Amino acid sequence: MMNDLRVRFGIILALALLPLLVFSFWHAAQDFNLAKSKQRSELILSSRAAVFEVVETIDSAKSVLRSINETVTRESCQREFAQLLEGFDRFDQLSLYKSDGSQLCSVPDTDQAMPANIVDNLTAKKPFKVLTSVFNIHPDTRGPMTVIAYGQFENGELARIFMIASDSERLFELANLDNMPDGVHAAIVNRNGDVIAHRYALFDRINAGWISESRSNGIFETRLQDQHGNWQDLILLPTVEAELSIAISRPAKTFWSWETFNPLTSMLLPVLAWLFAFVAIWIAADRLLMTHLRKLRVATARFARGDYTERLDRSSGAPHQIEDVYRSFNIMADRISVRDAKLKDSVLEKETLLREIHHRVKNNLQIIISLLNMQERKLTDEPAILAVNEARNRINAIALVHRALYESDDIRMIDMKKFLTGLIDQLGQALLLDKKQIQVETKVDCRPLDGDRAIPASLFIVEAMTNAVQHGIPNGGKIRVSIFEESDNIIVRVADNGSATVDPGASAGTGSRLMAGFARQLSGTFNAVDQVNGYTAELMFPVAI
Repeated sequence: MMNDLRVRFGIILALALLPLLVFSFWHAAQDFNLAKSKQRSELILSSRAAVFEVVETIDSAKSVLRSINETVTRESCQREFAQLLEGFDRFDQLSLYKSDGSQLCSVPDTDQAMPANIVDNLTAKKPFKVLTSVFNIHPDTRGPMTVIAYGQFENGELARIFMIASDSERLFELANLDNMPDGVHAAIVNRNGDVIAHRYALFDRINAGWISESRSNGIFETRLQDQHGNWQDLILLPTVEAELSIAISRPAKTFWSWETFNPLTSMLLPVLAWLFAFVAIWIAADRLLMTHLRKLRVATARFARGDYTERLDRSSGAPHQIEDVYRSFNIMADRISVRDAKLKDSVLEKETLLREIHHRVKNNLQIIISLLNMQERKLTDEPAILAVNEARNRINAIALVHRALYESDDIRMIDMKKFLTGLIDQLGQALLLDKKQIQVETKVDCRPLDGDRAIPASLFIVEAMTNAVQHGIPNGGKIRVSIFEESDNIIVRVADNGSATVDPGASAGTGSRLMAGFARQLSGTFNAVDQVNGYTAELMFPVAI
């Protein structure tokens, strides 16, 4: 796959566009973080602005308590408290308590005891405390109240406690929670996690540990499920009043939310542009290069298989560079075709000449054989007649090799199976095998041999069979002639089943010397084995010389 030209062009394009892709990813990430930070900041500012009036009211209550603690006495507290409540309609109750929690006076008048934990943590340095509690303002009224307490200290000891109480629901109506962005819900919670004012209640209670952590870190963010099982992103913000915190929730961002999808789109567009460019490069490379290269490959393959008429069409609309390649291919094909035709003519001429040479050599050898036959008929001496017959058989074997060469389809090689059949027929007639009742078995399992090796091998067979007929089985028997391959060697074996009555000097006679000479000519070896059940002559020579 990596060797494909189109893939390599695509990789080069990818490397060229890599800085742009990296910059696009970085820019999209920056935009995403910037938008996320901006949205978060706007959300926090909106939330703080929404509760500004509530915090202002509590600060006003603190100012009132700080101003009256020196002037109000037990006798004047009813009158002064009533005047203050008339001027501050956000306050529902003003009360004065002793340090032990017993009530000195209250407007409106009620026997409501001082809420628990008011005295906790009141010091001369931190005389104020704000908390939410549930108690009665009137006998028939009971609900959540926001309490602002102020401790008056004399000589470092708590002397009196002033307290302003406001209906929490009415007080937190001052919070402008309806102006929050769509999908965002805000609530005011106390230090215990109770929701005391809200735009739309998604949570009954907030984990108090989270509120404490928001006070320590300035903010706390988490993700949780609301009453309806939907995931919400929750932000907790502390206010200047330790008792109050702002809880902001919004639906958790999913992959398809705009805040996520918008940066992804910024990253996706360069990727799509790269993919489009890759496809364009792929198509362009295929049309401008690969199509013509495929034509060139097909034409080259056909030309290599011998179709020298194959040419490339230069009118296919290919680029000039490709047309130059086509033109070069056609010129090459024309020149190769001309040279091939000349070579074929030359080879045919030489083959014809070689066939004629082999034919004439065979004819000349036949003339020599005819002359020997004429000479034989004039002879009366038996040894001389035998010598002429042996010479004639040897010449006949050579003539058969030349005949096989000019009759073969491949003028260089001889099919040994077909050749051996003809040779045995000729020897059978010359050695009078039928008359002497001698049977010959042949077995050939080897590759074709060239003339230079076929002539010594055939002469070896002639000498071995002549020796077998004359010395091994003169009165009848069997001769086995086999040619086969074994371990990168060709073995020619001639064996008879005659008795071991051979003259001890026969192994050193003319036939044995000739067979050893044929072995040396083939860079091989000659072995003769004389046993009780017959005589074996074996020629072994390498397949490749």
